[in-house]
Amino acid sequence: MSINCKDPNIAQRFATLLGYARIIHGQYRESIRSTFEEQESCTFEYFDTKEVHKLMEIEFPEASLMCTFSEKGRCNFSGYIFKSLCNLIEYINYCNETYVYNVHTQSWEMDRCSLRLQLRKKKFIFSLVPLEMFN
Repeated sequence: MSINCKDPNIAQRFATLLGYARIIHGQYRESIRSTFEEQESCTFEYFDTKEVHKLMEIEFPEASLMCTFSEKGRCNFSGYIFKSLCNLIEYINYCNETYVYNVHTQSWEMDRCSLRLQLRKKKFIFSLVPLEMFN
């Protein structure tokens, strides 16, 4: 499926994707799998020099929803890597119109979490960060 860079419903679609990223926080892997059973997904382990990270990716037409899991198997991070940057300005505009931007944390304030836009390895990632991480 190709990505529609002229989608008139882009703001609503982005809001829906953010909602998906929010509902998986604190959920177990099996629960997330059953919630998104119609979506293509994969789970894998990522090894760095000090730790092993368990990850899941869930595919949507315009983005991959990623989540990492705590040692207890609960989602403790979620975020999107978008397959195209053609709507990036619309996503940022949506965030600016919907949420308050906190300069100190460099994120938009949402209920119980913050939304950050980060550039990692030449990819833009919208990540949801639980507020307790800032305290």
